[in-house]
Amino acid sequence: MIPQGCRRQSPSIEQRSYGASLFASIDRVALARLASQLERAVTAAGLDGIVLIPVVAIATALARLILNDDQVVLVFGLTLVPLASSIGVEPWTVGIAILAMTPFWFVPAQSPVYGIAQATAEERLFSHRQARRAALVYAAVVVTALVLVLPYWRAVAVL
Repeated sequence: MIPQGCRRQSPSIEQRSYGASLFASIDRVALARLASQLERAVTAAGLDGIVLIPVVAIATALARLILNDDQVVLVFGLTLVPLASSIGVEPWTVGIAILAMTPFWFVPAQSPVYGIAQATAEERLFSHRQARRAALVYAAVVVTALVLVLPYWRAVAVL
């Protein structure tokens, strides 16, 4: 028996079309302009892959505080993946950093998985405070893992 608050309801038309409308509302010219401005800023700052990957991961976590995970992947993927290839970094490494930090949440409302786990456990398995600590530990582990893999990626010439 599924608890009352955890039943998955089919999304309404408004909810299904939200992602499509976000994608449709992205102005290609503005996106290209943003990408070129980012490229100039990264080049002027002298950032390379060793610095870019952790910065992308942290920026993804910060963006998750205000955007949905799908939106973060869409916006960051469209702007940062082309940037990576223009500065000599393999685009998939930026994609890994984005996707690894996308599940990050700090506020329980950011993660439906958290809400389902909390409701299923009837709030007896863990407290909100413990879950928040676990989320921060997750973020720290992901950023640390990305930093630790950077020398290998440099050795195999993807950075």
